[in-house]
Amino acid sequence: ARRVTVPQATLTFDREAAFISDFDSTHGTFLARPGEAERRLRNRDLTPLEPGDVIRFGESSRRYLFNRSRPDPPEAVTVHVRVPANTVGRLIGRGGATINAVQERTKALVDLVDHANHLDPPPFRLVKIKGSLQAVAAARLELLAITAGDPPPPLPADADAGPATQRFRYASTNIRGDDDGF
Repeated sequence: ARRVTVPQATLTFDREAAFISDFDSTHGTFLARPGEAERRLRNRDLTPLEPGDVIRFGESSRRYLFNRSRPDPPEAVTVHVRVPANTVGRLIGRGGATINAVQERTKALVDLVDHANHLDPPPFRLVKIKGSLQAVAAARLELLAITAGDPPPPLPADADAGPATQRFRYASTNIRGDDDGF
C-alpha cells in the first residue's frame, strides 16, 4: 500500500468559485474538462474548476468529478392575501386536502390568519403565504383561482410599504420581510 507523505494538491473554495493547484507533487495532478484531453497541472498554478471537470491525483486510477453543490436557497418572502370569508371552506377543502395540495405543488407554506373577533367575523380572511418568490407567486395564483369571485376590499396603506402594496387585480396583497416567525 502506498502512502502520500506530502500534500498532493490544494483545493480552494470561494463563495462563487473553486480552484485547484498542484502542490509540487512528484506524480502530478491532472485535470480533464468535458470534451478535452486530460492535462497535467503546472506546479502551484491556481486553476479554476468548472462543473464536469474530472480530477486525477498522481498515478492513481481513481478520478474525481467536480460538481457544484446546490445554490443557496432563495430568500423567503411572505405575502398576505385577502380572500372573501365565504370562500375559506373551498380554500381549505375536506380535511385540509385543497390547501395541502396547493402547498405540495408549489412548495410554499400557506396559513389562514386567525381573525380577532370570532363572534362577528369580517367579510374577508387574511391568508399568509411564505416561501421563495416563485413558490409564493404560484401559490397565490392557485388560491385566487380557488377563491375567485368578488375582490375583497384593499388593505389599508402600510406606511413602510408605500403605495406599491396593492399590486394584484383580484386580491389585496401586502409583502413583508421574513421577521414574523412563520
